Amino acid sequence: MRINLTAVSVAAVALGIYVLTLAPTVTLVDSGELIVAAWTAGVAHPPGFPLYTMLAHLATRVPVGEIAARVNFASALFGALAAGATSLAAVEVARSRVVTRLAAPRKNEAAAVDSFDPAAAVLAAVAGGSMLAFSRAFWSFATIAEVYTLNTLMVALVAFIVLRWRAEALAGRRRDALLIVAAVLFGIALGVHHVTVLVWVPGLAFLVWRTARRPGVQRRDALRIALAGIAGLAVYAYLPIAASRGPLMNWGDPDSANRLFLHVSGWIYQANLASSQAGFVEQIAEFLRIAVRQYGPWWLPAGFALVVAGIVRLWRRDRTLLGALALVAGSATAYALAYDIAEDTEAYYLPVFIVFALVAGTGAAELLELARRFGRPYLAPIAVGLVVAVALAGNLPYTNRRGDFIARDYVHNAFATIEPGGMLLTEDWQLYSPMLYTIEVAGERTDVVAIDVNLLRRSWYVESMMARYPSHFAAAEPDVTVYLQDLRGWEADPDAYARDGRLSERIDGRFRGMILALVSAHARVAPVYVTQELVVSDSGLSRAIGATWQAVPHGLVFRLYSDTAFHEPPDIALETRSLTGGSRRTEPDDVVELKVRPVYSGMLVNRGLYLAVHGRHDQALESANSALAIDPGSADARRLATQLASRPPS
Repeated sequence: MRINLTAVSVAAVALGIYVLTLAPTVTLVDSGELIVAAWTAGVAHPPGFPLYTMLAHLATRVPVGEIAARVNFASALFGALAAGATSLAAVEVARSRVVTRLAAPRKNEAAAVDSFDPAAAVLAAVAGGSMLAFSRAFWSFATIAEVYTLNTLMVALVAFIVLRWRAEALAGRRRDALLIVAAVLFGIALGVHHVTVLVWVPGLAFLVWRTARRPGVQRRDALRIALAGIAGLAVYAYLPIAASRGPLMNWGDPDSANRLFLHVSGWIYQANLASSQAGFVEQIAEFLRIAVRQYGPWWLPAGFALVVAGIVRLWRRDRTLLGALALVAGSATAYALAYDIAEDTEAYYLPVFIVFALVAGTGAAELLELARRFGRPYLAPIAVGLVVAVALAGNLPYTNRRGDFIARDYVHNAFATIEPGGMLLTEDWQLYSPMLYTIEVAGERTDVVAIDVNLLRRSWYVESMMARYPSHFAAAEPDVTVYLQDLRGWEADPDAYARDGRLSERIDGRFRGMILALVSAHARVAPVYVTQELVVSDSGLSRAIGATWQAVPHGLVFRLYSDTAFHEPPDIALETRSLTGGSRRTEPDDVVELKVRPVYSGMLVNRGLYLAVHGRHDQALESANSALAIDPGSADARRLATQLASRPPS
């Protein structure tokens, strides 16, 4: 009972802190898209996250606060429950006293497990749950709309149940139902983010296998366990059912067996699997950067001290369990090192951090035992309290999203110069994802025709846009039709296009033709805007747009003009309170620094360059200085400011 109360307390404290640091609205990366999928009971990006989407959909129906905040709170609730479940699992790890080699259990082994020191159990629960709850990656995901806290909750429950089954089995008590429950939950967990769930298979399987081999322990029925896991996979039936309704967010349109398989398997992300040695080395360096900042400042590795103490304790007492946890951490690390993804890198290391939390709980119990030897048992809870305090104080500046309006401001600043009925073409997911939420859920600027150019390389999205904007695509009908035919051919046999350069050139040409047709058709009735990557890059599409249209900076976007005359760029006041006000500290590898801040400074530099070319040097210098104010490290802004400052006033 004392352990259960401790786990509940850890969860309650975590929830309170998560609520205090909760993002008030939509955030960057996938937040906007996931909220739209939840709100419309649609289909999110691969692998679809059916369990998350269904639960988040329920959260959107709670009539309290902004819809984005409701889904953000769901993440906080899942995260708090995950911390509580990790507390329980950490106690099971800490109490383990199993001999390394296969042998008959010692007579006092069962009694030793059942009579585990209550003080050590409480300390292990607090340390384990808190080390997960206030690690930087997990805390960050607990305050925004994301799938990873639910994912962690599910695997923490599975780990706890398997560990509880093992303790019962080693004590001579058969609790076969526990493994069946764990298998069902594991299957359901695969309906969240299956990659970071599957990495637990080697460790859990090894633990069950080694336990079942011990004398006196009944061998498990592998078939029953497997069938229970498969039963849990029924949660994926949500995807074709949702797709059949034709929802607004219907990524991949998985309404057939083939499309369902492609969506769940995430085949479109296979290109992210790294193969070069240089890329692998870079991934290792990134992992080390991520790991050392999880529990506070890198120069104060208090949390890792508990992990090391836990490893030492498990090495002495239960090497089978230590090996199982090492398999989980190793599997997760190996996959994450091989998978090159821009924004969610930390999420793929969450299984490693869960293992660290479990081992840290064992380290806390070891610390108590050591303190007692020196007659100072009170030092152990003080030390654990300091570890938790360091994590809290060190990570709070980076995880406090209470004043995080960066995504909302990003969208509103882009909208500021888009005239009613304007079309916006973009490849900027950090803009398009929250813009989806702003238009489709919040109901703002529903007049804007917003299109993600990258997603137009998928037939489901083209079909979705044709349904969403029928008149706009009808105006470009011949080009849309031929491109869509080619696109479906590529989706059916991509290898054929990879082998035949003519096919690749043809589909690329038709893709550009469709984009230009959409632009030309819409420009006859309302302005067309593009984001900077469609203008300043050296892509074929950028060159095609530049050959026909003049791109004039309008705030955070370019407006396309059919002439070459000078057009005065609008002078708008960008709202950057969250970006420059320091409401949340960011690391250099944060998406804000990599993807958002450069757009603000880049567009101000583009504005300055455009004005300078047309002799407006004073205005150009003002733009360059504004860019430097937002991004002092921008070499382009500094170069332009230096060049303009050396010229006489205009």
